[in-house]
Amino acid sequence: MKNSFLLLLCFLVVFVNPAPAINVKLNIESLIRDLQNYKKEDSTKLSKMLTIAHEMMFSRPVEAIKFSDNAIILSKKLKMKRPEILAYLKKGYSYHTLRDFDSADTYFQKALQLSRNIKDKFLEVDSYNGICWNFNQDIQTRTETALRSIRLADSIRYELGKMQPYITLFYIFFGQNNISKAQESIYKSLFIAEKYQNNFGLYHNYTNLGILYDYQKLYSKSEEITLKALQHVKNSNDLRTVANTYNNLGELYNHWGKDEQAYFYYTKAIDLMERQTYKGTLSLYYINRSEVLKRLKRFEEALRDLKKAGRSYITMNQTDIDFQNLFNMGDIYFRMGKYKLAIIYLEEAKQICSKQLKTNFNCPMYIVPILETLAKCYEKTNNFKKSNVILWISSVIKDTLFEMNKTKYSLEFGEKYQAEKKEKENQILKQKNEIQNLEIGRRSLISYILGSGFFVIILIASFLFKERKKSEKLLLNILPKKIAKRLKGKEKIIADHFEEASVIFIDIENFTTMSAASSPQNVVKELNKIFTTFDHIASKYGIEKIKTIGDCYMAAAGIPERRTDHADSIAQMAKEIIKTMKDYKTEDGVEIKFRIGMDCGPVVAGVIGEQKFIYDLWGDTVNTASRMESHGVAGKIQVTERLKNKLIFNNEEWKMKFEERGELEIKGKGKMITWFLN
Repeated sequence: MKNSFLLLLCFLVVFVNPAPAINVKLNIESLIRDLQNYKKEDSTKLSKMLTIAHEMMFSRPVEAIKFSDNAIILSKKLKMKRPEILAYLKKGYSYHTLRDFDSADTYFQKALQLSRNIKDKFLEVDSYNGICWNFNQDIQTRTETALRSIRLADSIRYELGKMQPYITLFYIFFGQNNISKAQESIYKSLFIAEKYQNNFGLYHNYTNLGILYDYQKLYSKSEEITLKALQHVKNSNDLRTVANTYNNLGELYNHWGKDEQAYFYYTKAIDLMERQTYKGTLSLYYINRSEVLKRLKRFEEALRDLKKAGRSYITMNQTDIDFQNLFNMGDIYFRMGKYKLAIIYLEEAKQICSKQLKTNFNCPMYIVPILETLAKCYEKTNNFKKSNVILWISSVIKDTLFEMNKTKYSLEFGEKYQAEKKEKENQILKQKNEIQNLEIGRRSLISYILGSGFFVIILIASFLFKERKKSEKLLLNILPKKIAKRLKGKEKIIADHFEEASVIFIDIENFTTMSAASSPQNVVKELNKIFTTFDHIASKYGIEKIKTIGDCYMAAAGIPERRTDHADSIAQMAKEIIKTMKDYKTEDGVEIKFRIGMDCGPVVAGVIGEQKFIYDLWGDTVNTASRMESHGVAGKIQVTERLKNKLIFNNEEWKMKFEERGELEIKGKGKMITWFLN
């Protein structure tokens, strides 16, 4: 699953050491004793403090902060700005390890300001690198900061300074599913790392290439490059990074379907991390191992791992993986047939995941499986209504995610298209040259062939023109003209927000009874007759028909063209429908009545689907209008108070046409005062 790759990258950025000397093993305790025995307050002592802080900032971050603080105090005392900046950077990375991104950003920004004050552009680059490495900023700001760092490094010929921001860009582009840009970034970073034999860069780039190959299902390549990354870190002080690499191997074998190897490396990662003071990603490792155990149907062991993960993330405040742990537990209980217990965990996972949809890039990938498993649980407990509602929500989210992903692929496909286009142009040029070099005696034959070909092209073009006209006409029958034009203009996602629009729902009373007593042909014939009448009335008032759902007709005013009289036009349509359809009877003599519900307010409108398009509306206004219809009375137009007020505000004459129905308990809305429009 792509979400596991995103989660892995998230923890790589947070926890893996961005220190340049990743495989130089130093004895930290020996360094501390050496510092304690050194009595002079000079630059040598300052250097020792910075070395210890550097070695500790990912394995023992709390202690690293103390040594960084002492280095800052001594730097100020000695009036040495450069060591002070380095101390702020190490303090920033220490807070980053502790997942206190706000504090980390504060110290990275301090380092940046001091670097500018002393006009040290090399340290300015390093400060930018810390800022964009951190999660405090949004994706756009991190991207801009990384690019700013690269430009500045270029201007001062600090090539090594570009290595880390290229890694940051890899994480960003990979998270956005822009694989071509991710590859470009990692190859640029790897080139620099190999040129300078930088262990930090080599480790990170080998690791990231391994993840990329894993994602592309090139498992043998991923295995080779990840083992290479392991060799670069295995003998270092940073045992947490070693554990992370074991976990990467576990992930690879997990995706490869080699459960025994996956279990082996997950266990090595867990054992190593359990011995660390700061346990960081331990909860993630337990969750990963539980997935293998779940697949092996060792459910009790899987649950034990998840409970240990729960204790770990509560201790370490890793609330961002809380919903994933809850989902896994719910999924296991579902597989064990303990559906009521599964529902408890899945409902909680759904709540947390929904709240974090905009802030946690793993949530969009997890929300669908959470909802689908939850729907199955409700189905197993015979709560079919709730199961269907959740499945519908899941379907809507799936469609939305699909539309979002289409834009992410567009740039990648565009680049591929341009490359293929260039190659075809070269082939055509080559063929053209060959034709020009043919013998003169064959030119008449070639001319004949080309002439025939031209005639065929005219025939094909004529046919395509007619077909295009047909498809355009069909498109206009499905979508509003303005929207169809935007779709033809290659607009990938069509989604607009309207501050004000009016929505109407019209439903046939007792339609189920009527259809049961009639043939399918007669039912469709009557519906077509009724809805065609509605179409003509809607067209008369400039109302946009949205769709029909069974025996329900939905339309809206004020979309896709904004208009100030949307409430008046929708009210006029409703009144004319009631008047026109009064005492309406089918050919079988069955009398039909209609319920109408309306509301006005903000809506979101857009196109969903890829092969079968539909222009649809979403929002509270749509839901409320639907409730006005479903809680309405046959032969009446029920409206909300805000629609009533809107009409009266536009024209005082409407005031005399309203009858208060009173306060109703509306499903999903609570108590509302509603009105009949006469």
